[in-house]
Amino acid sequence: MCPFGRRFYLGAGKHLHASRADSFFAQHPASVGLATSRIDPDVNEFGRQFLAGGEVTEAIERRVGDKLQARISELQLLDRKYWRAIIGRLKDLRGKGQLMSEGANVAASD
Repeated sequence: MCPFGRRFYLGAGKHLHASRADSFFAQHPASVGLATSRIDPDVNEFGRQFLAGGEVTEAIERRVGDKLQARISELQLLDRKYWRAIIGRLKDLRGKGQLMSEGANVAASD
């Protein structure tokens, strides 16, 4: 959740604020179908059921939960791959005594 209110992901790293999304969809109602067609069908159904009355069937809740857990695992793996080389390099530098001590003052170079 965005600390400044709800945001919708538009792709390519861009988000749309909920207040702007409301006015955008009001001005361009045909875009609602396009926006929801890009969402996973189970996630779309979860949202539909929730908005219709707050109760989501266990089957949909389970499928969406499984998809979220799978995506979390994928991102955790990518995270570990990203940091593995960096941590390895830092360990190498520390082993060679080429890292500053934690809390040491950094001197400005002239």
